[in-house]
Amino acid sequence: MRFPTCTVTNAVFAQYDQITQVDAIYNNSRGGAYGEIKFSALQSEQGGIVGTYTGKDSSYSFRGNIGGMGVLK
Repeated sequence: MRFPTCTVTNAVFAQYDQITQVDAIYNNSRGGAYGEIKFSALQSEQGGIVGTYTGKDSSYSFRGNIGGMGVLK
């Protein structure tokens, strides 16, 4: 089974103190989805990164939360 990958382009990065926002355009490798995506409230925490995302294309909109663990060295 093969899953499509998404490419994010034309990203605009903004930082407000310790919180970051990224606005961008995305499309997937199969040519199906193309639209806008915004990563908001991105911040580094002791255990990794947290934030939210919202997006839309010509058919639907979506949103969710981001959480990724970091490796402590």
